[in-house]
Amino acid sequence: MEQEQQRGGRGGRGRGGQRGRGNRPFRGSRGHGPPERRNDRDRFDRNSEPTAKRQKRESQGPLVFYQASEEAVGIQRFLGNHSGFSGILKQRYSDFIVNEIEPNGDVVHLADLHTLPPLPDEAVQPEAPAEVAAPAAPAPPVADIEGGSAALRPLIGPFFLKKLLDFVQKEKDEPTATYTFEADSDKLRRTEVHKALKTHFPNLQSTTTPEGAVLVSFWSSGKALDQRAPRPDWVPGPKKQQKGRRPGFFSFTLYKENKDTTQVLDLICHKLRVRQSTFSFAGTKDKRAITSQRVTAFNLPPDVLRRLNPDLFGAKVGDFRWAKAQLNLGELKGNRFTITIRNVDADDDALAAAVGSVRDNGFINYYGLQRFGMGSVATHTVGIALLKADYAEAVRLILCPREGEMPECTEARQEYEKTKDINAALDKFPRQLVNERIVLKGLQKHGPNGCWNALQMLPRHMRLMYVHSFQSFVWNTMVSERLEHYGHQPIVGDLVLVKDAPRPGQSDASDASEAAVEPAAEPSEAADAEAPAEATDGDGEGKAEEAAAPVDVDTKDELSAAATVRVLTAEDVASGRWTLSDLVLPLPGALITYPDNDIKNKYRELLEAHGVDPEMKHKQREFALAGGYRRLVQRPSDVEWEVVRYSEINEPLVRSDLEAVNNVPPPASVADGRYRALVLRFTLAPSTYATMLFRELLKMPTSVIFQKKLSDAHAAEAQQASALAADASAADAQPAADAQPAADATEADSVERTEEVPEPAVAMETSETSSENTA
Repeated sequence: MEQEQQRGGRGGRGRGGQRGRGNRPFRGSRGHGPPERRNDRDRFDRNSEPTAKRQKRESQGPLVFYQASEEAVGIQRFLGNHSGFSGILKQRYSDFIVNEIEPNGDVVHLADLHTLPPLPDEAVQPEAPAEVAAPAAPAPPVADIEGGSAALRPLIGPFFLKKLLDFVQKEKDEPTATYTFEADSDKLRRTEVHKALKTHFPNLQSTTTPEGAVLVSFWSSGKALDQRAPRPDWVPGPKKQQKGRRPGFFSFTLYKENKDTTQVLDLICHKLRVRQSTFSFAGTKDKRAITSQRVTAFNLPPDVLRRLNPDLFGAKVGDFRWAKAQLNLGELKGNRFTITIRNVDADDDALAAAVGSVRDNGFINYYGLQRFGMGSVATHTVGIALLKADYAEAVRLILCPREGEMPECTEARQEYEKTKDINAALDKFPRQLVNERIVLKGLQKHGPNGCWNALQMLPRHMRLMYVHSFQSFVWNTMVSERLEHYGHQPIVGDLVLVKDAPRPGQSDASDASEAAVEPAAEPSEAADAEAPAEATDGDGEGKAEEAAAPVDVDTKDELSAAATVRVLTAEDVASGRWTLSDLVLPLPGALITYPDNDIKNKYRELLEAHGVDPEMKHKQREFALAGGYRRLVQRPSDVEWEVVRYSEINEPLVRSDLEAVNNVPPPASVADGRYRALVLRFTLAPSTYATMLFRELLKMPTSVIFQKKLSDAHAAEAQQASALAADASAADAQPAADAQPAADATEADSVERTEEVPEPAVAMETSETSSENTA
């Protein structure tokens, strides 16, 4: 990573930088202090962290990592029969490189930091099509007087209904006229009025005034909402020229090192003073990695974003181009990985057998450990409490002490557990404990017993993350049960996906999660009842289709409950046309089909053992999960591998996108290097965990704890080897130093002899002199 100064120098009041710089979003973050102070600022490179932060961390002792074990979250089985080998995964975050694959199949690489896309009016315009007859103008919308009257009469009464009908007759004579109903404080009734007007009077538009009254007017020239001409695209330029114009979208490549996607975008939003909704992306990428992905921005000039590059710590933006629409979650074809496994102990034949096994047979499609969090309190345990409606327990688990955190975090948690003093806890909980502080503020606002209301202050996706991690725990456990008891061949009752099943969020069915919602809800817990069901859970109902042919199996990795599944019969199994890679298992939910064999009973037993309703009903709509399906086996594609040698344990072995942009040559393998590393390149579908591929490849755990032990042992071994080499060099240097006086005496004697006998003097010269003389 290129060296950059850590910016600072904010002055004045609050977050606005120096006084008077409130409208200058870039200057506030640049260093405006004295030169001697600017020169002392910490500098960034790929293997360092700010000095103050590092010194504070080192003064508190070594960090101890805690993470749920693989067995504790259901990860227990292997697929292939090859022998594993030892290797270190993610010793450096640059050993894990991820490049997003766009829907059209292009792999995202950072290629250009400076070039801006041409302005819309400078772009090459397509040739004008041949003149054709203009289509006939659509017929003007016709009001449904009878239906509208029936719908509006119980809402506004006969008096105002007559006034409205009289107003409708004025459209031809007074197209700019307006009519206002009497103010109404009932929001639900106003909503119904708007719906009735939109349905039965398409020539009218309605809005609500600040006083709570419904204002009605005619569409300009009798056009309804969906008939209006589109507003002109946004053109970069002064604000006065942009007034009244609608901004467009543009996309860019976000390159980051050892940072979360949301962390970098939050920093950009803070520097530009824009909302987080300005940016959208297809999915978050690993933090401890180097990643490149596409992001779309709305209502933001590209040059404004480009100017941030010098101030982005560990990130860059580039490859700007215009876009027709924003990116949505899941809108990607997959990810391309370049992974380095260091200090491998297998020979080339063993490596070839292991890579070939994973390439040909795939790996068990477990949810990886990162799905369950990094703390000693796994996220799925909080999900269990939420699904049991035990909100006090969920709050306790979020706030309770846990192992492996920084001392100030542990101290704050322990003090709150003893005193239950919310105000004191808010003063002590560090800022990095974001979720904990949100819950504490909720308790401060709603009282110690307002646990559900406090949890509602968490972002909705965060609340759902807890319950989805429990679904993942159940899925992992059931996959291990299925493989342990029934092996690697299909059996009667197994499920397969049928071709063309909808992806999550793409079903046209009505919101199926309502079917699992209990009708009764406490008033304090109904505030989130209007929130839409999450797309990941999907809509509709899974069902078996007996007429499907084996060739119609869907190859997508994970689908919603609306996916069409088929239950295998004895004839299907006997045909031999199905393999383990065709099978799916459900994520527990109200609207999925369970396998028609003993695995169905094991699902129920596991859910009941944790106190969760097997029907997944819940009085809170967002926790009434519909379920989904996930493939048992996943195969990587486009697999490439090579073995490289290296001598220094932290030596870069792969070139990053940013280094390629800066014309840094790729690292070369050291022919006589002491250590060997496996560099593996492959492509995976979305929602697939690369760490589970490496678990299958190495046949060893992928937890942070285990990998850190290997990394520490490798570092100790390298340090010991360096010390031995230094001792050997010192031992070799000592005899040479002892022999120096004798050599001096010999040289003096030679000089004396040179005066008498010239020939030997030539022989005593250095080899360079001798060769020159010979020449």
